[in-house]
Amino acid sequence: MESVSRMEEHSSTRISVVIPAHNEEKNLQYILPYIPHWIHEVILINDHSTDKTGRVFVLSTQRVVAAKGRRCRPVLRRLPGISL
Repeated sequence: MESVSRMEEHSSTRISVVIPAHNEEKNLQYILPYIPHWIHEVILINDHSTDKTGRVFVLSTQRVVAAKGRRCRPVLRRLPGISL
């Protein structure tokens, strides 16, 4: 079986990474640069963070995409609230 780090992009394959997050402003910097170049999109599910998680995600993914020439598309989604 091929190692994930050695996988290459295939034109017909699209892989998304979903990152659940709650107040992860300080930790996103440790994972975003290590997402492989062949990932199609990174989706952050922001669970009502009270810090700058969403802003850090958008800015960090823009820098990673620009630096590595990725075609990766960052997607930010907020977790919907529950109404009773």
